[in-house]
Amino acid sequence: NTGSYPINWTPAAFGRDIVVLFTKGLKVSRLSTSHFIIMALQWLWSVICFFLLILIAWPLGFIAAFFYCLLSPFGACCMCIKPVIDFLHKGVQLPYTVASYMVQGKSCGSL
Repeated sequence: NTGSYPINWTPAAFGRDIVVLFTKGLKVSRLSTSHFIIMALQWLWSVICFFLLILIAWPLGFIAAFFYCLLSPFGACCMCIKPVIDFLHKGVQLPYTVASYMVQGKSCGSL
């Protein structure tokens, strides 16, 4: 009886470890509780980064790209605008950065 688990999963608890036997093919794997927590947190960070990408990073990236294209020609003749252009360039790269964090399952706290 596998309960609410799919047919190919058989969980059993032994002390601190949770043993999961993958009976599909000849593959047998032992995963500890800490591995499950790490995988769950990576999945959670990926979901959070996905919503940040859709709701914040893409709109800010489009706005930054517009102003970057508008102001970057003036950077050649006016060096005082160079820090603004560099900041806008980071804004243009924001969707890529958030998407890479999403794929890696990392926290977006270092943005």
